[in-house]
Amino acid sequence: MNSPVRTYILFLCVVFSLLIARLVYIQLVNEQWKEMAEINARKKRIILPDRGYLYDRNQKLIAASKPEFDLQVIPREMKAFDTTHLLHLLDIDLASLKKSIRSAKRYSSYKPSLVYSGITKREHAQMIEFMHNFSGFEFQKRYVRDYLISNGAHILGYLGQVTNSDMRKDDFYSKGDLKGKTGVELAYEHNLRGTKGYEYLTVDVFNRYVDQYAEGKYDKKPIPGKEIQLTIDIELQAYAEKLFQGKRGALVAIEPSSGEILALVSSPTYNPKLLGGKNQSMVISELLDKKIDKPLFDRSTLAEYPPGSIFKPVIGLVSLQYKAITRNFTNHCNHGYTFGRLHVGCHCGTYKESIGITKALYKSCNSFFIQTYLRFLKQYETSAQGINTWNKAISKFGLGRFLNNDLPFGKRGLIPDANYYANFFGHNHWTNTMTLSNGIGQGEVLMTPIQMANITTILANRGWYKIPHIVKTIAGKPIRNSRFNKPHLVGIDSIYFKPVIDGLCQVFNNPQGTAYNSHLADIEICGKTGTSENPHGEDHSLSIAFAPRIKPKIALAVVVENGTWGSKWASPMASLIIERYLTKLIRRKNLDAYITNTAIDYELEKPKNNE
Repeated sequence: MNSPVRTYILFLCVVFSLLIARLVYIQLVNEQWKEMAEINARKKRIILPDRGYLYDRNQKLIAASKPEFDLQVIPREMKAFDTTHLLHLLDIDLASLKKSIRSAKRYSSYKPSLVYSGITKREHAQMIEFMHNFSGFEFQKRYVRDYLISNGAHILGYLGQVTNSDMRKDDFYSKGDLKGKTGVELAYEHNLRGTKGYEYLTVDVFNRYVDQYAEGKYDKKPIPGKEIQLTIDIELQAYAEKLFQGKRGALVAIEPSSGEILALVSSPTYNPKLLGGKNQSMVISELLDKKIDKPLFDRSTLAEYPPGSIFKPVIGLVSLQYKAITRNFTNHCNHGYTFGRLHVGCHCGTYKESIGITKALYKSCNSFFIQTYLRFLKQYETSAQGINTWNKAISKFGLGRFLNNDLPFGKRGLIPDANYYANFFGHNHWTNTMTLSNGIGQGEVLMTPIQMANITTILANRGWYKIPHIVKTIAGKPIRNSRFNKPHLVGIDSIYFKPVIDGLCQVFNNPQGTAYNSHLADIEICGKTGTSENPHGEDHSLSIAFAPRIKPKIALAVVVENGTWGSKWASPMASLIIERYLTKLIRRKNLDAYITNTAIDYELEKPKNNE
């Protein structure tokens, strides 16, 4: 036998010897391999974690979890079964069952898919004895939301089944899993959802789980989601929602020093408990059918309104800062502003006298602020330069852009610039006077209620704000996000705030102020009323307010759709909220009863301009 052949045979012997030795080691020596081989022959069951609990700022539990069961199917393990019996056990129709099974086969032949959800512990106990008749079907225990309050639906949000897109983006999810769809449930999903566990179980001839494998040696316990404390005062939230009964609109209240949101109301609303059960799809469909009330639409962050006169303090501050006016500047009203055929009326009643910014605020003089706005623009060579400089100054107040808060959805509002008017009128085909309605919060300016509340915070703080946010602590630890802890300066010198704050405080406390009907004898409220023009019906009632004047503890904005002028609805509601928060009680029982029990009849609202 020649040398190459001997070498080849020797090589084969060595290889076979190593393979035999490895097999002997695996089968006789290494118990771990033996156990893992057995595990692969056993069933692995996923254990879903308990979802993190939600508390309000005063540690009141507002959202817990409760166990329910889902019936799942693994298509490749499914055998012929008594359809009628299963339909009876689940109380569903044949079409729904067939649809679920078809969906499961399309998803995966070997992964479990949801057939029916929302099975209670009692129903599960009644069904479990029959499950050996349904090969391929098994129960999955999960924790669903148990909302303990009937308020704060738009804050909390709700859970819904994951989509195919969710599963592609994040392999944490499997078909039939639940995740946050809106509100805090969505914004803090990764903190609330926890970590899945699993266990290995042996099965009998009927594929039923009978025992834990290897005493749980290879099991992994689920990790519950983190507890989250919200910034919301749920009692204040409930009271604010009560005031909005029979009305459409929004309210946002903020603690000025921290940016923590104390209450966030969108009305009409709904009971969050309605979306926590097996009838969720039907309830959502019913809520979506209410196309005028839009209870699922969060007006506090998504609705955009012309701010009206609540914008005047901002106009005054930027005009002072940019030297368009001085603190001693005065103006005659003359029943409004007139330019050629254009006339903007004013009902402040000061046409016989020359007034400065303080009185112009508490009397809400349109003429003063239009003149002030135009003086700002006319400082620059071109209209484009003027409006762009104005846009930059106003944007520092968190307007015309996202606030970058921790709520999942929001709108930018609008602070127009030169490009906006060039696109609308054509390049060099517009002038300053074509934009003058901006000076009184009409025209093209739009804000969301949360932006209105934020400018109130800026006024309360005399020139700075922290980004409004809804979460206070996670797992007992204060949020360490510099996004929420960092003060944002708006570029206004402190000296310019005194005449503006003086005017805002007289709005509520001077008998000539536009909100004097809502003043409190022992709490100095500062703020501004507003009327927002609405081409589709009665004007909207607006108010911003903060209190007390020194070291303010609450700043808020109120919008009541079709509520006409600000002093009719919005400023009384704002003062009641302030009274409730600062004193923990309501002394003006008659006002409280009137606001709570009086609804706006939207059916009688008649559109304007033939619309």
